[in-house]
Amino acid sequence: MNTGNGRPRPRKSDHVLLVDRRLAPEVAYEICKMDGLHGIPLRDHYGDETAQGLEDITFLTEAGQRGWGVLTQNPRMWQVPQERFRGRAGR
Repeated sequence: MNTGNGRPRPRKSDHVLLVDRRLAPEVAYEICKMDGLHGIPLRDHYGDETAQGLEDITFLTEAGQRGWGVLTQNPRMWQVPQERFRGRAGR
């Protein structure tokens, strides 16, 4: 199955990882090659311009609500209580 931009859609059994803007989109594309995983770059999900200005709390909340994991290189994320909570609970 494919999303119209040439990238496959996640299967129902896939664990989805939202890859934040600190990592190259190619990381997400490589994740898609792994069995049972599907990576989505932040810019592909929200659009490039929106993704650049998006607050971490916004995509962390959405990922949590959807049951997605988040892959990031942001070392400060765990130092911000609201982001740490969203990353764990997604609520």
